Amino acid sequence: MTGHTDDRGRLFTRLFFVGKNIYAEGMIDTGFTGYVFMEEARARELGLKESPRAITIQLANGLEQKCRTFDATVNWGGNPIPIQVWAPTSVGGKATFLIGTSFLKNAHLSANFRERKLSISVMA
Repeated sequence: MTGHTDDRGRLFTRLFFVGKNIYAEGMIDTGFTGYVFMEEARARELGLKESPRAITIQLANGLEQKCRTFDATVNWGGNPIPIQVWAPTSVGGKATFLIGTSFLKNAHLSANFRERKLSISVMA
C-alpha cells in the first residue's frame, strides 16, 4: 500500500470501502487508537451503515465528543477488514478523515519525507 506526505509532514493513504466500491483518502493519525474517524455527513455520503450504538470519546485536547458509529468493511493490505467508524456530527467546521493506529498494529509504515512517499506493508 502506498500514500504520500504533504508539505506539513502529515501522512496520507487511501482506504477502499468494500461493497461501496469507493476509495477515500485519509490522514494517518498516530494519536488516534481507533480505525476511522470522520464527520457524520461524510459517513452518510459514503453510504456507510449506521450502527445503533453511540459512543463518547476523548479527543487529544481532552474534550469529550459524542459520536455516532457506522459499520464498514475496508480493504487493508488485500484483506477485507470489518471496522467501526466513529462519526461526530461536527469537528469544528474542519473536513476530517483520520485513519488510526488500529490499522497499524500488524503493519510496517515507512515515510520518505524528502520524496513525499509513504509505504505500508501489512504483515500476515
